[in-house]
Amino acid sequence: MNATLLVPRYSGRRASSVRPPGKRPHRRRRPGLLATAAAVLAVGAAGLAHAQPERTGSTGAQLTAGGTSVASDEAERRGLVFVTTWRPDGSGVSCSGVLIANDLALTAGHCIDHLTGSNTIVTPAFDTTVTVGVDAIYKFGGWASDPTGPDIGLLHLVLPVAVNGSTTGFAIPLFRGNPEGRTVTVYGASTGVYLKADMEVPNLFGRNFVLSRTAAGVTTDHGDSGGPAFVVDGATAFLAGVTSTTGAPNALSASVAAHVAWIEAAVAVPLSQYEPLQIGVAQEGELRAVPEGDRLAAGGDPLAGVGWSRAQRVAQWLCTKRGFVGGTFLPGPVNGAEQHRFACIGRDGGVFRNATTAEVDGTGAGFGSIDGVPWAQAARAADAVCRTVLPGSIGGFFTGFGDTMLELGQVCLFAETGARYAAHGPGPDAFDWRVARREADAFCRRVGRLGGFPTGAPAGSGREIVCLGPFGIELALAPIIDLVMTGEDRPVATEFLLPVLSVLYQ
Repeated sequence: MNATLLVPRYSGRRASSVRPPGKRPHRRRRPGLLATAAAVLAVGAAGLAHAQPERTGSTGAQLTAGGTSVASDEAERRGLVFVTTWRPDGSGVSCSGVLIANDLALTAGHCIDHLTGSNTIVTPAFDTTVTVGVDAIYKFGGWASDPTGPDIGLLHLVLPVAVNGSTTGFAIPLFRGNPEGRTVTVYGASTGVYLKADMEVPNLFGRNFVLSRTAAGVTTDHGDSGGPAFVVDGATAFLAGVTSTTGAPNALSASVAAHVAWIEAAVAVPLSQYEPLQIGVAQEGELRAVPEGDRLAAGGDPLAGVGWSRAQRVAQWLCTKRGFVGGTFLPGPVNGAEQHRFACIGRDGGVFRNATTAEVDGTGAGFGSIDGVPWAQAARAADAVCRTVLPGSIGGFFTGFGDTMLELGQVCLFAETGARYAAHGPGPDAFDWRVARREADAFCRRVGRLGGFPTGAPAGSGREIVCLGPFGIELALAPIIDLVMTGEDRPVATEFLLPVLSVLYQ
């Protein structure tokens, strides 16, 4: 029977990188390849240390021969899958994984690449004639001791996998208890087929739990990374973790129980890194988990009392963990309530880069500390650098990461991602950053865009704003809003016409 390849709706430049059905790689790895997967994937991070908040790194893991074979019906019941991530150079990294729903899978975080836009595909172990593309990822962490999150990766499939004859209704319950002292059944495909073994959990280790080698010497090995560990209570098997590392004498499984709220929050906001621009609303469970996210208020104005650079770093985490080059908050009401609304920039929408001290100083808006500079000054510097080094850029922003004595991370936007507007009203330095952000976002939505942010640059008697999406707007006389701040910090609009260039996105 011919294999069926179900691929995500990438742009034309991305779709060509998905392998045809006859070219799916063997799942058995060459010796030692997965052990160095992190080092290979990390090549894309070279030079990004100051701006990309996450890096990839791990010790690989695989289940040694000696485990019990897994029948097809059990593989289907447990949702076992093979996960392959294709690197830009055409090579692949293969891992184990598990469906938690028909269109969702978990694997090890170090098995997916969030830095280069690599394609990931999933093949059910119980029906290897079907290969399904992935259109959204979430990389919680990249190795067992990653301080930014557990070594878990979430995959959103472009189409649901049929389990027990149906593409709906399948669900693996997540374990919410303490696995310490329990026996777990560990599955892995290091030998090219799925094997399983019952292992004891003697203790916890950071975000993980320890998997003791069996009396017969069975443990995880390269290729088992991402394989599930189940705790059985009564007749129900709960997913307790996914294999992260191998070792002597024991291995580690990244704990699901400690991160259920985070996983559920990430599931609720799937954003495709293959789009130029995606906008989402961060959930409480995610904000409480990402670095510095717990500093953001839960109610009212969610950014109250938070400096612009800290908030920017949180937004960058929200987006880079989803595989984007970066992102920024678009504060303002959604359905009448203040929300953690954020925009993520894909590789077709912009580029991440490190701005040098010389570049920043050359704008005339140089500064000493990313956490000490006023927002408008930093915004002007980031905007000017982007428009200088990337011809045609409509502007950009700093990520909040970096050292002005070395380099500052920034995201520069391509022309197709939006357009610049000139809004009349008080200059940018007159407002707190949250007020300026809410005003700019409201302005952009008023003129039919998806959101936006202030550049910090004055425009005559007003200021400039970058508005994001939607695409397909051609050169035209666009309505611009004259913003006047009232005592309640709410914009009052009077419209007039001004020529604005927006490039048609194909």
